[in-house]
Amino acid sequence: MNKEVNILVVEDSATQAEQLKYLLESYSYKVETSINGLDAIEKINKNRPDLIISDIMMPKMNGLSLCETLKSNSSLKFIPFILLTSLSDPEDLLRGLESGADNFIIKPYEPNSLINRIRNLIKNFDPTEEKFKMSMEINFNENSYNINSDRRQILDLMMSTFENAVNQNKELTKSQMELSLLNEQLEERVELRTSKLIEEIYERKKVEDELRNYQNKLESMVENRTLELLKSNEMLKQEIEDRIKIESDLAKRTEDLARVNDELKQFAYIASHDLQEPLRMVSSYTRLLAKRYKDKLDDDANDYINFAVDGAVRMQKLIDSLLYYSRVGTLLKKLKTIALNEIVENVKFNLQLLIEETHATITSDALPELKSDSTQMTQLFQNLMSNSLKYVKEGVEPIINISVKKRNSDWLFSITDNGIGIDKDDYERVFIVFQRLHSKNEYSGTGMGLAICKKIIEYHNGQIWLESEIGKGSTFYFTLPQHTQQISNEN
Repeated sequence: MNKEVNILVVEDSATQAEQLKYLLESYSYKVETSINGLDAIEKINKNRPDLIISDIMMPKMNGLSLCETLKSNSSLKFIPFILLTSLSDPEDLLRGLESGADNFIIKPYEPNSLINRIRNLIKNFDPTEEKFKMSMEINFNENSYNINSDRRQILDLMMSTFENAVNQNKELTKSQMELSLLNEQLEERVELRTSKLIEEIYERKKVEDELRNYQNKLESMVENRTLELLKSNEMLKQEIEDRIKIESDLAKRTEDLARVNDELKQFAYIASHDLQEPLRMVSSYTRLLAKRYKDKLDDDANDYINFAVDGAVRMQKLIDSLLYYSRVGTLLKKLKTIALNEIVENVKFNLQLLIEETHATITSDALPELKSDSTQMTQLFQNLMSNSLKYVKEGVEPIINISVKKRNSDWLFSITDNGIGIDKDDYERVFIVFQRLHSKNEYSGTGMGLAICKKIIEYHNGQIWLESEIGKGSTFYFTLPQHTQQISNEN
């Protein structure tokens, strides 16, 4: 093609416009698109196309009005104008002829037919040619149409109509052949199905006879089963009565157990409280003895005094831990909103000396605010963080990370360290009172810290657990409700 042909496609459907543009560009036409008649006029005034292809039905200005507007303009009327029509409404054709369209393309169109139509129109279109126009008035559906079209326009319409009829006839012939084939297949299936139905009827009658026999047997079995159920019902009534009695006894025992538990808590508190005074006396006098007679006693005596002081200190810590453990439920104050970031900072201040001695690194996510007891939250974080600082290999600087994740109804906290780790068999044991995994010569402690943590978490309606790997460290997880309800001392 010697000259580049510019085509303007006017189509409000973006999908159809892109399809037509892709087709035309594959034949080296330069294509521009427009969404309606008004938009097309603006583009025509800026860049005059060599050919216009327009749909009929569009918003703002349809294809017929666009064609009439261009054909009434002395400088634009010679641009070849093709209307896309589906031939669904005969009046579209009459209005197209009335508007002065130069050609018609029937939708859906064959690509080759469309390209040939465009080539012929561009090749044969001569704006200087004097056309013989036929002026006539046509009445259709009580509407009057003034047709001013030349012979070529009318012939193109007839050819478009003829092509559409031929294509429809081909489709009809193809459908008739397929229908005939389907009819033959249907007859074969009907014959086969009829034969199978005869067999099915025979089998069904046979099955009905068997079902009748089964029904008689079933009725007999139901009768026998009903008698068994009546007997079982009587036994069940007796069992229910026995269970009610057992539940009543169980409720009474539960009350007794709760009372004993309260008494044990009170006993633990009183015992640990009352033990502190004589223990303080032993510790004080032992320290006084060491101070006054340090240089007057031999090394063995000094060692004995140091053993006594160390034992008194460890006993004091153990009694303090036992006292705190027994009072976790009773120490709960009225819940108020606390900032856990501040709690962690307070704990770091409390453990400052140990942090500096071990050169520990402690990092933390931004922790939430929640309703809780500040004293117990401090005790919780301090116990867990002090364990991470304490249980590390010699020469290893502790690394502790505190993170939190929001879940559906609670917060999931985790405290991860690079300590010595805990064997999987001891995951449950570490939360039990007085359970130590190491001797006091290896690591100090009372065996109460994690038990206190577990009790605090449970009183706050949460859970606590751990994951660990020997030699690599541990992660302690615990949950706290996002909206804490009133905590009961019955926990």
